[in-house]
Amino acid sequence: MRGDAPLPAASQTQVPLRVVWRDDAHAALRLEAEEASPLPLPPGHTVWPLTVALSAEPLVEIEVGAQLAGWVGEWLLARVLQWEETAPQPAAETIAKPASDEVRERILAAFREALAAPEMGEDDDFFDFGGHSLIATRIIGRLKSLHQIELNINDLFSYPSAAALASKVNMAEPPPVPEPCASVATAGAQAPLSLAQQSLWKIYQALGFSEAFNIPFALRFLEPIDEEIFRQAFADILLRHPALRTLFVTIAGEIYQQVVPPEMLSRYDWFSFSTRSAALPLREALGDEAGHRFRLDDELPVRITFLRDEANGQQVVSLLFHHIVLDEWSVNILMDELAHAVNRRSAGRAPEWRQTPEPFHLFALRQRAAGLNDSHLHFWLERLRGAPAATPVLAPRQADTETSDPAGGWTEFRLEAAVSEGLYRLARRRGASLFNVVYSGIAAALHGLGGMEELTIGTSASGRNDARFFDTIGYFTTVVAHRVDFRRTATLNALIDDVKQQINASMPFTDIPIDLVEEGLFGPAVAHDRHMFEVFIQIHAKNKLNGAFILGDGREVRFRQIDPQKSESVLGLQFEVMEENIAGESFIRVMMSYRADRYTPEQVRQIVGTTHRAFAAMADVDDGADVPLAALCAAAVNTQ
Repeated sequence: MRGDAPLPAASQTQVPLRVVWRDDAHAALRLEAEEASPLPLPPGHTVWPLTVALSAEPLVEIEVGAQLAGWVGEWLLARVLQWEETAPQPAAETIAKPASDEVRERILAAFREALAAPEMGEDDDFFDFGGHSLIATRIIGRLKSLHQIELNINDLFSYPSAAALASKVNMAEPPPVPEPCASVATAGAQAPLSLAQQSLWKIYQALGFSEAFNIPFALRFLEPIDEEIFRQAFADILLRHPALRTLFVTIAGEIYQQVVPPEMLSRYDWFSFSTRSAALPLREALGDEAGHRFRLDDELPVRITFLRDEANGQQVVSLLFHHIVLDEWSVNILMDELAHAVNRRSAGRAPEWRQTPEPFHLFALRQRAAGLNDSHLHFWLERLRGAPAATPVLAPRQADTETSDPAGGWTEFRLEAAVSEGLYRLARRRGASLFNVVYSGIAAALHGLGGMEELTIGTSASGRNDARFFDTIGYFTTVVAHRVDFRRTATLNALIDDVKQQINASMPFTDIPIDLVEEGLFGPAVAHDRHMFEVFIQIHAKNKLNGAFILGDGREVRFRQIDPQKSESVLGLQFEVMEENIAGESFIRVMMSYRADRYTPEQVRQIVGTTHRAFAAMADVDDGADVPLAALCAAAVNTQ
């Protein structure tokens, strides 16, 4: 970076500075008589107004964003070069990298375990074996926590085999051993709420402790199942995971979680056989179960109810949880362990577990002991400060949009096989996840309908950054928000890249729930029954609610998920993308719930149709092509 004008005096104003060290020199990119290294810089829309990239070799590159005057980069470059001339060279690296063979073997072992694919080879593609972003997060967290192998999620998408990914490894310092917490014994343990639970509780309280935070599942069994065996197996899960047998009580004005000791479980009514069920039509009975209002201070946050389908006599089990003890990650843990327990109990034996997971209340205690990470909170405050207010995507209906009535409904559509396949291809071409692609498609559709220049979108993050709790059932999930600025994403590829970069860059900071961000931006009096975003998007990636239990004698009991009826929505528009595989067939479904006080039935149909057409247009993009976002939106909105 050069300039003829004299450099101004250094300013005392502090600006964010991002420094990136790179040591992967690429011979093919060397210039004649010059030493160079490839330095992938953030895109022009980065939140960092100043980026400095330094290589292990004498190469410095500085990028100045539009927020700063151009002389800043020149002044800083001069100071860096001056420092480099006088700075002593380090004698040696303080942390030695393990042999590449060892790294590759550890990555491959993590792939095999997470994907349940022992046959996977070091050159096999993570995504060809059913990998997705949630599993990627799990693998990266395990490698860092257990082996100090540090990987970026973008690298996993770009280099999806163990052999290729091994070259991208950095080694992290071993994590400090956490201080022991008092009162961590499982039986009768007591702990404050975690940050994520506390965030959810605020909204739960603001909505009058309604059933809006119920999580209803229902499974239809295609072969008969012994209900007593199922009860025994689920009781094994309750004993193994204290979060599922926790009460929530008020002590001195604060909510605490109180674990019910195993010997006290018989006092709680959490299971019902089909012989006890009322003679109601199945859909009505499932609706009644889904609408149950938990008394969390005196009732387990779990209800298991067997029903009979009056049409064919098949057994259906309603699995109802309160959200405060269960998240998306936990569902697959639950189904895996339930399958094992059913297998063992049907053979007359107790389950044999490989290890005992850390109890959830221990996570809450450690999080409270560590305190709030102020730098993580600052990350979100800087990103979301000045975001546009949440308003309906389309012109508001005549009803009062300032009310907080969660009444609403839901609808769904299934993508054609060719559209699903096209979206997967597009994700692979962009080095992105399916979630990045469908998120971009929904954002583009809403932009085409509403014409907004910027849209704040909420989503969920796993909230699990410690591998010791990867096998724990509980509510770790945090809600976060990202800003999509359509003024800087003129093409589809640019939009996908922007979404990917925003989501992946924010992952280390997802311990901060959205309510603390909103309080930091708008003050402590902010209303907790609404958020700073109108739209929420999440993906349910290959959940295990469609499958089979294998009994002890080898017989198979297949089950299929029945979608719940939803009559309430905390958010204006909530998109749930279901990535499913049933009997070897993979497909994508989209469920959308909405607030009836903000959207008319006609507007809902318009949003669904536009989103469906946007996905179809994206799937039809030729390899290597980049479509203008305006053209994509026009094709999605046009109903001709």
